[in-house]
Amino acid sequence: MTHKYLHSYVGRGIRIAMSAAIAVGLTIMSACSGKQPKAEETLRVEPSQETELPKKAVSDAQLTPLGVDPIRTGMRISEIQPKIENLYDSISRQNGYESTCYYFYLQGNQRFTVYEFDSGIVNAVSADNRSIVVKGDKGQELRLGDSFRKVLGLKDVNAVWQAGDGDGMWCWNWQGIWFYPDQENLPDVLAHKLYNQTTAPQASDFSDDIEIGYMGTGLPW
Repeated sequence: MTHKYLHSYVGRGIRIAMSAAIAVGLTIMSACSGKQPKAEETLRVEPSQETELPKKAVSDAQLTPLGVDPIRTGMRISEIQPKIENLYDSISRQNGYESTCYYFYLQGNQRFTVYEFDSGIVNAVSADNRSIVVKGDKGQELRLGDSFRKVLGLKDVNAVWQAGDGDGMWCWNWQGIWFYPDQENLPDVLAHKLYNQTTAPQASDFSDDIEIGYMGTGLPW
């Protein structure tokens, strides 16, 4: 997994501040808890040999404001099926101090993550690789690693200040889907604006090589 804010592309994010130490804190929060979980708190659930799905080309799945169908925000964790053909064939769970993460895999590739902050409820769903796609308002597709300018070009996308544990960060919301830029190698000027509540960064602050680092729905983190 390799997100960059909640996941450190898409790795794993609540602490935000204008320093390298804070960037590390963001990566840790995406480990679901803000602290490193104990090894025994990680549970991997694998399909049996008898029921393992055949190897096929991984097809795209769409992230919508509801989630990655049929995994939707608001549903109960207990309603999630152990596997769904062509969507995921195994799930791992990581228990944290403030939340629980469920990582969904297909053919060994981590595709998306479910965050459980409220007991037993899917609170957020985020993409983990480029096989999860957001369909834009003009038919364009947005994927992790694409230029963040594609997000800024969406009609009615809004910059929203999200307070974290300490300071905060600007993120962008479009029709209920949250986007953050990749947190690595940000120019100093953009990093300053990204973590400054006074004014949101503008499209002119982003070069083509600043990538989408997070796409998710539900709670902003």
